[in-house]
Amino acid sequence: MVVTGCSGESRDSSLAAAQASVTAKEEALAEAEEGATAAAAEFCTASTDYVIAIDRYGDVLNATAPTVGDVKDAGSDLAQPGKEAQKAAEDVGVSRDAVATAEQELAQARAVLATAEASAAGTTPSADRSTSAASPSATETPASVTRVQEAEAEMVDAQKGIADQTPLAQAAEQFNAAAVALEMAWLQLIGDSGCLTDAQQEEARPHFQPITGPGFRRRPPR
Repeated sequence: MVVTGCSGESRDSSLAAAQASVTAKEEALAEAEEGATAAAAEFCTASTDYVIAIDRYGDVLNATAPTVGDVKDAGSDLAQPGKEAQKAAEDVGVSRDAVATAEQELAQARAVLATAEASAAGTTPSADRSTSAASPSATETPASVTRVQEAEAEMVDAQKGIADQTPLAQAAEQFNAAAVALEMAWLQLIGDSGCLTDAQQEEARPHFQPITGPGFRRRPPR
């Protein structure tokens, strides 16, 4: 009787511990999901600010007779918003990894609980509940992320390729091409990330089309 009583207490203790673990993992998952939501919102804000900063180049190159100095100086305005947008994008990736890890740990905790419940009831846990979750599979980098990375590199190359002796038309054209490509790449990434409504995506698409020759296409007045 003593042995039976101790065994029962042990099962009850294991069951209580398993239940507490599931509760803790559920809370951890909810916290991770909140963090991912906040990171996504921050990305939408930072990336939109960056696109606005890039779009200012259209106003500079179209509103006045541009100089090579204008083109070179304007590039410095992108440094800070660019860093903030890239940092926000990295934080989104980290937060999504945290959610995936929390989901896996919760699945494992639930499997342990299923085993403890079955043990307490004197039955065998079902395979679908007792099997721990597999490690999340690695996902490919979205094409829009890759394109942003390429466009950022192209912008840097365009800035490096402009010197005081560069003909104005050539400087404006090559800088224009890189800036438009960068802006379009970020717009695509913003859209893919769910930052824009369908109506906003339709509105943005015709506003940022590259044109032949130097200068950005101006956005039509609202």
